[in-house]
Amino acid sequence: GAPVAAATPAATYAAPPVTAPAFVPAAAPAASYGSAASDDEEWAFQPGERVTVTGPPAMAGKQGEVVGPVPGDAFSVRFDSGSVFNILTSNMQKARELAYA
Repeated sequence: GAPVAAATPAATYAAPPVTAPAFVPAAAPAASYGSAASDDEEWAFQPGERVTVTGPPAMAGKQGEVVGPVPGDAFSVRFDSGSVFNILTSNMQKARELAYA
């Protein structure tokens, strides 16, 4: 008979490999995750801290508040819109608060 592979070209995977997105919608951060960390561990960002997201491009410039750490070198961030996303630390910076005298 005919070779099966030639009869089913859809079986070849021409699509690029799927990579993890730079941000993932978060239903809710795991409340117990932070308590599992040692007391002397210093996080890059603290819960309640204001941050500005630098990437990915669709999220760049948005500001929010750190909810807490999540696995994978990321933090759960609640944006001013109310949405919560897990953002990689490499895509976050401390928000600069403007002080008016």
